[in-house]
Amino acid sequence: MSNRVKWAITLIVPLVVYLIPTTDVFTLKIKLFFVCTLFPILLAAFDLLPMVIYSMLFPLLYIFIVGIEPSVAFKPLTMHVPYLIIGGMMLSLALEETKVLNRIAYGILSITGKSFGGLIFGIMLIGFVLCFLIPDIATRTIVLATFVYGMCKSLELEPGSRAGAGLMIIASYAALNSAHNYYLNQAYFPWGASGLEIEFMDYMKLFMIPQTIFFFLSTLIVIVLFRPEKKLATKDFFKEKLKNLGKITWQEIFSVIVIVITLYLCAKNTNAIGWIFCISASIFYLPILGIGKKEKLTKVNYPLFLFVAGCMAIGMAGGASGGGAYIANSVTPLVTGVKEYTLGMLWLFGVLVNFVLTPLAGQATLSMPAAQIAKNVGLEPNIGVFSFVQGLEQVLLPYEYVLVLIVFSYGYINMKDFFLGYGGKMLLSIGCLMTVGIGYWKMIGVF
Repeated sequence: MSNRVKWAITLIVPLVVYLIPTTDVFTLKIKLFFVCTLFPILLAAFDLLPMVIYSMLFPLLYIFIVGIEPSVAFKPLTMHVPYLIIGGMMLSLALEETKVLNRIAYGILSITGKSFGGLIFGIMLIGFVLCFLIPDIATRTIVLATFVYGMCKSLELEPGSRAGAGLMIIASYAALNSAHNYYLNQAYFPWGASGLEIEFMDYMKLFMIPQTIFFFLSTLIVIVLFRPEKKLATKDFFKEKLKNLGKITWQEIFSVIVIVITLYLCAKNTNAIGWIFCISASIFYLPILGIGKKEKLTKVNYPLFLFVAGCMAIGMAGGASGGGAYIANSVTPLVTGVKEYTLGMLWLFGVLVNFVLTPLAGQATLSMPAAQIAKNVGLEPNIGVFSFVQGLEQVLLPYEYVLVLIVFSYGYINMKDFFLGYGGKMLLSIGCLMTVGIGYWKMIGVF
């Protein structure tokens, strides 16, 4: 698609919305909210301007055109969530200077990796642990994909082989699918965009158990569908890799101590997690320690900080303008029924939205309506948003999610294996949501 076509779509779609007549329900303020939301989202979707520009357009358009108060539009910049982007990336870049991540990975795989099933489980366990060590979801995906790609090369697995495809698919599962994943990185912002506030421990109480069950059950998809044609020579491979790392250094011990203290402080101060990560990550860059390199800080994706804040501003402005409630009230009749039906429909809504919007854009624009729809039918709104986000995480084509596309780009997964791996995960997702999830939430009295 040419840039001219992209610009035409970006300008025409908001214009068409603007030309829709207002009513007592579809007020001018709501209409302007949709226009001022669609324009920067399309700029982002087509990558027509630098991220800094379209990120700042969200709050600025809301202030000057919709009439939203600056204290509302810029409120996300005073919240801890966007700062988790900077803190998480700073921490990841510092840990790259130590061997602690490789030591954790090879340590786990030296125990679990004696069989194909154990190898798959071990990679998932690494991803589960790395969610705490590398809060940024994109960095974690690249780290795991690169690590597993190198493993495939070392094990002499050919691109397109069943085992190679299975290992790369499990790398993406491990990076993207754990429960605290949604809280400890930028993917948490659907809760911010929805206007909901939830403490970390309350979040873990609601979602940790059902999502962890789904997380590790997904290993069965790869174990069953991608079992290698011949046994992999992994028995001594990971032990040798671990041995080659040498003795544990004081930098690695220091890194683990700082991370443990950071996680303890996060558990005690759940409304300040992003700021805590920024402070703890900064410690690694003290010259006296010589761990973090100042040159590495240029690799931190600072514009993403503004983008997350801008996307969260959608939820703030949607609440102030009535736009979020308008979408929710329009969609509610289609998904209204017993709670189980609404929960499943919110998941399906997320799956369908993912074909036309990126998960990030879908979370930013539709999390508030998802929460409102859940409220309208008496469903716990946090569970409603979780179901919607679960749907957004499911893909059938690589283009739907850039982080999945990154894993696909390594060349080990063909389209047939992609459909098997991610189609299987999609079925498991709705199955676990409607059985394990509902059963657990009923047991704790919130459904």
